[in-house]
Amino acid sequence: MSFEPFLALEASAGSGKTFMLSVRYVALVLQGNDISKILALTFTKKAANEMKERIIKTFCELETSAGELNELSKMLGLEREQIIALRDKYKANFLRSELKILTFDAFFGMILKLFSLNLGLMPDYESGANIDNEVKNRFLKNLLKYDLLSSVAYYMQATNESKTAFFETLKMLYESLDDPSYTECKMPFDDQVLAKYETLSRYALTLSKNQYYQANFSETKLAELVKKPLINDFPNKRYFSVVDAKFIELRDELISALKEYYANLEKFKINQFFKFISFYEDSRFDTIAEKNRLDFVDVTRLVKRLLSKAIDKEMLYFRLDGRIKHILIDEFQDTNVAQYKILLPLIEETLSGDGQNGIGSFFYVGDIKQSIYFFRGGKKELFSKLKYDFKQIKFDNLKINYRSDKAIVNFVNETFKEKFGADENGNFAYKAQLPNSNSEGFVGIYEFEINDNKETKFDNFLQTLKQRVDFLVSSGVSFEDICILCWKNDNATLIKEFLEKAGIPVASGGSNLLINSAKVRLITEFTRFCLFGDKIYSQSINELLGHCPPKLELKIDDSLEAIFKFIAKYLRIDPFDKNLLKLYEISSNYKNLFDFIFNIDANSTLAPDAKHLGISLMSVHKSKGLQFGHVIVCDTINKGRGDDKPFLMDYDTFEDKLDIKLNDKILSTIGDESYIKLKSRIENLEKENIINELYVALTRAKQSLQILVNSNPNGNSPSFFRAYETSSEIVEYLNLQPIEIGKMDVCKKVESKTDFIPLDSFEPVPKQVVKASSDAPVSKDIDSIYFGLGLHYMLEMLAKFDKPSLELSKTALINKFGGILSDEVINEICQRVLNLINNQDFQAIIKGKKLFKEQDIGFEGNIKRLDMLCINEDEMVIIDYKSSKNFILKNQKQMSEYIGILKQIYGECKISGAIVFILKDGAEILEVMQ
Repeated sequence: MSFEPFLALEASAGSGKTFMLSVRYVALVLQGNDISKILALTFTKKAANEMKERIIKTFCELETSAGELNELSKMLGLEREQIIALRDKYKANFLRSELKILTFDAFFGMILKLFSLNLGLMPDYESGANIDNEVKNRFLKNLLKYDLLSSVAYYMQATNESKTAFFETLKMLYESLDDPSYTECKMPFDDQVLAKYETLSRYALTLSKNQYYQANFSETKLAELVKKPLINDFPNKRYFSVVDAKFIELRDELISALKEYYANLEKFKINQFFKFISFYEDSRFDTIAEKNRLDFVDVTRLVKRLLSKAIDKEMLYFRLDGRIKHILIDEFQDTNVAQYKILLPLIEETLSGDGQNGIGSFFYVGDIKQSIYFFRGGKKELFSKLKYDFKQIKFDNLKINYRSDKAIVNFVNETFKEKFGADENGNFAYKAQLPNSNSEGFVGIYEFEINDNKETKFDNFLQTLKQRVDFLVSSGVSFEDICILCWKNDNATLIKEFLEKAGIPVASGGSNLLINSAKVRLITEFTRFCLFGDKIYSQSINELLGHCPPKLELKIDDSLEAIFKFIAKYLRIDPFDKNLLKLYEISSNYKNLFDFIFNIDANSTLAPDAKHLGISLMSVHKSKGLQFGHVIVCDTINKGRGDDKPFLMDYDTFEDKLDIKLNDKILSTIGDESYIKLKSRIENLEKENIINELYVALTRAKQSLQILVNSNPNGNSPSFFRAYETSSEIVEYLNLQPIEIGKMDVCKKVESKTDFIPLDSFEPVPKQVVKASSDAPVSKDIDSIYFGLGLHYMLEMLAKFDKPSLELSKTALINKFGGILSDEVINEICQRVLNLINNQDFQAIIKGKKLFKEQDIGFEGNIKRLDMLCINEDEMVIIDYKSSKNFILKNQKQMSEYIGILKQIYGECKISGAIVFILKDGAEILEVMQ
């Protein structure tokens, strides 16, 4: 598709959402836009890190990314060669720029830090802290101070709420409400209602002696009265056939009194609670200001407070608009109202083209069918509202499914085609996908039974599940390619225990922890070495790296992410490695560097590239955004929780208002239309949310999908996959019958076999620790270290080994090391690199070859990085840069070992090495053969 400046993209499951977002980001860079003014937002740190990794990989590896290159060609209207040339032109700037790819919380946190002083909050506040107990204590003290404690006690008694439920509701509404304004009102008395009831009762008892009839007129408490058929089932009881016109008139007066009473009760409860929320919010804010600590839930709330009370809103957005020109939002269907309202002025500025930066662009992508966070405020309606309110936003959808085989795509199309309503033209809103895969794939639906015996209740379900696992294994599928999806944590525990007793491994994270991955362990051990200098840490580093570089003076006041990136670059390991990105993510949970060092070993986060052993088992919510070769989706096997929330709430996005009602079914009985409508709307939204969860569950599979269905569901044993009847209604989400579609391809199990030639153990060679007889003393001071880092960085930033590229890489060097290296040193580095460019022997080596810079090589637990690999169809040359000729013998030995390792992998290829001495007065090449 061509580049549309304002675009809403609907991306069904497996259709390439992340692909399109990363390509669009790269397109903005290739158009010459200021990278610091491109903002990309998503919901989780994991998603933000994955997005960043995908964008960097796409940009840096365009030559080998045919799909991305083709899409960029269409989007920008350029030939592939022109795109590569543009990439090379902007590469140095891209690599030295900080990509503004953030979570919503992080972006709002950035706003909060910019303007925190306007709220009386210091910018160095600690985020992610649980302050609930401190807030609760301050809240109670404030109530006591303002003589409101008795009001809370009276409220809780009148509403029959526990203390725990009261504070849970407080926090829920604190997060949800824009402005908890309130008016003072009193708790209504029920005496008028009971008087009307007494009048009706005296007359009613004269009309019939039927005991069931008379049982309706003996109550003295309102709570019991409203449960009587007189109120909630009057038309359906035959014994009320004796009543006359006067009875009806008296009953109507009673119902009117009930309506008035409950209207006043609702007003009292809502306004009282709004008053308590206002006090709670102030108590929470005072706690934050005093402790300089806040929870993640406070960030959005405080930004809203900032915009409504503490700052000129136009000034804030004016300052932000100067920093942002292009906005990209991922998973837009999960946006909540608060997030939407904060972002809307920035979006409006971008769409109008009247911002400080001129015309920008706005792109959002998502899929309302995968909106599964209604319970925490996600409003999928905002996806459509935005394109409805701003006609300049073009709309497109991705039609191809690149994930699943044909049988799965077709089954999902047929199953959900009628489940998402109709569009404006009366057609099904669901857009069928086209499978990209030529493989047939397999779908199977199987039944199980649940019985009433507590001890054997789930036995048939578990045996059916095991049969489906055995079926996959017998077809040659490994446990690691199987994922089982369930609905609740206790379901997962039940399944895990059963499968493990049956000898079937279920993946767990013990050996796959992030802290045990090589690069993360290297960063943590080197950090400890820098802080404490103990020999044990230097030995660990030597085992991992092959040598132990001199320790650094760390700026412990910097962010942990900045410290770890600096260490990674110093150790010459990829700072954008998956595991390191995850390390940066979790580092925000620690107060400072020492807190991290002393507590990181207890962290149980899994490494993102870990190879787990066993079947994956997870909830449907956790599976969102993931894909698996073979998926088994289990039906729900537990009854859901009842609706015990004190209020019904939903934000009407098109009317732009919060609808809130007391959650009491008596309001339906007495004919409260606003309650009936809101209750119906929320029930429909909850059902839509479950349909969306089912869509997510059934679209995770690539090759085979199996669904386990409760064959005889009822109100106590419900089902998402089979329609059933309760005492009051027919419940249907999906109604699936046993069937098998497609063909299960038999996978051939591959025996593990090693074709490598035995090789002597790789001997780590420490850098600059052994002198040849003619060697001069070598300085190990920090200036020498930075000189070497600067030289390697400039070589890495060279797009090509020519003079035009030299200027760009010099700019990158100055931006990176200008505050550390003097002008004289920078000029010397540039002169040395120019000497290399002018060396004809070096140019002959690289001519006609693909160049791969900073390549990792590992053997028997040691990690080494090659400065550059030069490759064509027949030959591979390893380049090792040196800034002096001090250690020629050791350099040759190390190069020989590199060549030996690569020969085991690329046995047919001619492999040689070149030690390149980049000196003050010229460059020299020492070729190494084996």
